[in-house]
Amino acid sequence: MDWVDLPRKIKILALHLKEKMVFLVDDTQCAFLAGRSTHDCFMAANELIHHCKRTDESAVLVNGAVGKWFRHKRGPMQGDSLSPYLFLLIMDIFVWLTNRANREGMISGIDPGGGRQITNLEFADDFMIFTKGSESDLQNIDLLLKAFELMTGLKVNLNKSEVIHVLNNTTETTIVAEYLGCKGSSESKSSLLVCWEDVTTLRHNGSLRILDLDMHNIARLGKWWWGMASGAVVVWSHIVKNSYFNRKPWQANHCTTSWSHVWKGIYGAKLMFSMGMETTIGMGDTTLFWFDKWASNQCLADVFPNLFSACKLKHGCVAQFININTEE
Repeated sequence: MDWVDLPRKIKILALHLKEKMVFLVDDTQCAFLAGRSTHDCFMAANELIHHCKRTDESAVLVNGAVGKWFRHKRGPMQGDSLSPYLFLLIMDIFVWLTNRANREGMISGIDPGGGRQITNLEFADDFMIFTKGSESDLQNIDLLLKAFELMTGLKVNLNKSEVIHVLNNTTETTIVAEYLGCKGSSESKSSLLVCWEDVTTLRHNGSLRILDLDMHNIARLGKWWWGMASGAVVVWSHIVKNSYFNRKPWQANHCTTSWSHVWKGIYGAKLMFSMGMETTIGMGDTTLFWFDKWASNQCLADVFPNLFSACKLKHGCVAQFININTEE
């Protein structure tokens, strides 16, 4: 290679090589290549991990013998009807601790009348403790929280906890909050709220050129559907189609509980994406007869639901229906 005008020759070589790199590099590499993005790897990794979790199998030991292997469908934190009751039983340990501490005089609850002192109220995973706020009360509450963590293995999130003084004594509230390691109710935001509808309006209407994050997010999610609709040959598309679509076209699929959390969110943008999409028939071999919008502003499955339900070829393309009519 002649060393004269080397930078220009390197650039020409890079441009020629760039066109061929997609065919030379494996599809698992998503960086620096046209039509690929590092986000593709994130999506593929997420779906592979979800697949491993979804296809995991377990067995139960019965009298020392391994029973039949079975596949998990729902876990304790994935909609199992037993989960809320297990959680209530665990949280009842802390209720028992606070009530016992109140009876022993370690903390002092609030007596609304009738001789019963109220020390706590539960709101699912939120917990309210009522106390007179003496120094001994705070010390014992701190001990109860630590004992609960050691007994159950659950971590109390003090960053989301808050101390509220009924008489709005800022000094006492600050002292108590600092002792327990949480924030006080006197802490407020210094920024003022704005009307986001005015801020995110069109520029010629006087906006501040701030994006509407909801619409911007829907547009971003729609890019994944565009990758699916355009037939992009990427790893994440292969994983998603084989995991969720069951060889059906993407237009005909509906979200189920087996989908990953990420794709459940992406599914929310499917309707908006479909509304803005039109199909050119061409040869008709890639245009779905029932699900693509090729004859009107709506897909024929929505316009003629009775005919669609009676049709046996629900996922056929336009060319197939033309061939059927021609043969008949």
